[in-house]
Amino acid sequence: MPRRNTRRGTRPRRSHDPDGTPASTRAAPAAPGRPRSTLARRLVPYGFLSPTVLLIVVLMVVPIVMVVGYSFRDNVIVQEISVLAGFANYTKVLTYPDFLAGPQPRAR
Repeated sequence: MPRRNTRRGTRPRRSHDPDGTPASTRAAPAAPGRPRSTLARRLVPYGFLSPTVLLIVVLMVVPIVMVVGYSFRDNVIVQEISVLAGFANYTKVLTYPDFLAGPQPRAR
């Protein structure tokens, strides 16, 4: 059976530091070296965001740019060699009577 300290005014040894952390879990002192520069610390979030931005560009922006490019050409999908149509495609669509009439309600 362990012996108890019966003297008044003596305290048992603590296995904790004054801040309450156990002595066995105390962090080792920091390794000597250069601290991170503020520029490196500011660039870390962009490193995490870059894969997402890359996917957005590849999967959304590139197809939109391709479609706008296709809209200025004639027979892009049908023929291997397409002809530059310029704004003729837009003129054709915007002067088409059904397009100008807009959507009509369906009769039931």
